[in-house]
Amino acid sequence: MKRKELTFTVKVITPTFMGGGFGQNDSIRPSEIKGLMRYWFRAVAGSIVGDDIKALKKLESLVFGSQERRSPFGIVIKYLKEYEEYKLDWNNLEKGVKYLGFVINMNKERLNNVIKAGSKFEVKFLFKNSVDERIIKLVAYSFYLATALGGFGLRARRGFGSWQIIDVRTEGIEEKTSKDFEHLKDYDLGKDKIHNIKGIIEGFKELIKNLTEITNLNRNYNFKTIDENFIYIHRLNSNNWQDVLDNLGNKYKNFRKIRINGVFVTPEYYNIRNFISNKCEWDKIRKNQWNFAFGLPIQINSREGIPNVLNVPPKRNKRGNIIPTTIGRFKVEHKNDYLERLPSTVWFSIKEKNNQYYAILTYLEGNLFPDENNDKIIFEFDKFLPLNRKCNNPPKSIEVQYNADELKDKVKSFLRGFNNVRRN
Repeated sequence: MKRKELTFTVKVITPTFMGGGFGQNDSIRPSEIKGLMRYWFRAVAGSIVGDDIKALKKLESLVFGSQERRSPFGIVIKYLKEYEEYKLDWNNLEKGVKYLGFVINMNKERLNNVIKAGSKFEVKFLFKNSVDERIIKLVAYSFYLATALGGFGLRARRGFGSWQIIDVRTEGIEEKTSKDFEHLKDYDLGKDKIHNIKGIIEGFKELIKNLTEITNLNRNYNFKTIDENFIYIHRLNSNNWQDVLDNLGNKYKNFRKIRINGVFVTPEYYNIRNFISNKCEWDKIRKNQWNFAFGLPIQINSREGIPNVLNVPPKRNKRGNIIPTTIGRFKVEHKNDYLERLPSTVWFSIKEKNNQYYAILTYLEGNLFPDENNDKIIFEFDKFLPLNRKCNNPPKSIEVQYNADELKDKVKSFLRGFNNVRRN
């Protein structure tokens, strides 16, 4: 049977760390592309079916397949002559780049085969001729949103693995549908208002509504995931990917800090040091400035500040440099379990046009924690920390106060005021 084909030519904007099991690198993996497409499909489809998981899975199976239903498409990767992998020199990266990608350095084997910025390749989607054109559209839009709002591989939420569609070709697909794909190369870069991305999302939602009707899932929900009012495109005064991520990383790092007596510190560090300084009692807590909406883990380490409060000599390595002391980490207490990892509510994606770079910042609306009304945020002290030097009854952990809505507002203010955030 004749196949329908949809081919995207893609350019890598920032270095991409894709890998398989045991830390190995497998170049571009169709399975990971499909996984990210599913993620953004759910983010939009959730606005139609809400928290009805069965309905969402039924729609998802129509587009991506399931254990009971074969996927309606396959993915083939073709590497072009501009495609290149290389070893990334982590030590010579700027501080802002390292801040965004700090986890990458913990997986040093990933540095050996990095997909280089500027590389080009093709992603070809193959469909049976009998596939509904609406399904083809949803596949195309899912891939578009994955490139427009997200990234691929390690640290994709923080600007690494940003890709950009530079060409679209079709074969065997209806002319009307093919014309709809022509604007998937446009990310509205350089414009004051975002038209194309929001237009794709609205078109996406319309297609989902069509599918709910033909599958008897037509319902009226009021549930949001992607907040279209919080997709921002910011122009960056940079002319290469490293300067872009350094700019973004420094602004992100500085936004997460507060100024106390002329010194910039994170509210997490300030509050925990404040607690220890006051003999394990809260004095003045900055409860609405936490950075939990940017994701967990958040671990507190201190070179001299908190060790000095505890009258503990700083640790030093063989060269005499101070080694940070582990103070503890924040966790979410959910029912009888503790969650140390939570995804960030904001994605950074980098785009380029005419040698000018842009950051697309997207806020994903939803609960910060599994149960915002009942979950608790706990700071667990490191078991080797000598709290008894300062506190009569040193606790193993403490509950911290927070307001979920105000934490979300902090993220939104970052997106709105990105260009006004100071840069070191």
